[in-house]
Amino acid sequence: MLTLEEILLKEIEEYIRKDNIDELIRLSLLIHNYDIEKRISTSYIFQKSFFKACKYGTQRVILWMSNIFDNLDEIEKMSIRPLFKYGSHLIRKRKIRNLHEWYHNNVLLKH
Repeated sequence: MLTLEEILLKEIEEYIRKDNIDELIRLSLLIHNYDIEKRISTSYIFQKSFFKACKYGTQRVILWMSNIFDNLDEIEKMSIRPLFKYGSHLIRKRKIRNLHEWYHNNVLLKH
């Protein structure tokens, strides 16, 4: 049986692959409401989702998630900041022309 996090991550991955920001925003609000009740780990979902965005090379989603990171409290930022370095590694593996340079300039240098 899948956990709530696993179900959400499958849905999130599908929206990331389709570059569907509207559905990701809808899901982020749902996740936020569940997090208030401590039913799910938003840090875990954020990390896994960010890696999927890097894997699929969806710039809009990566930038959107980078902006979400900017609004986290400092303790959350400290705990998940290393994901940006690993995201760079995932993007480099994709070998999409100019994506790594874009990521470096627009995301990595910012965090």
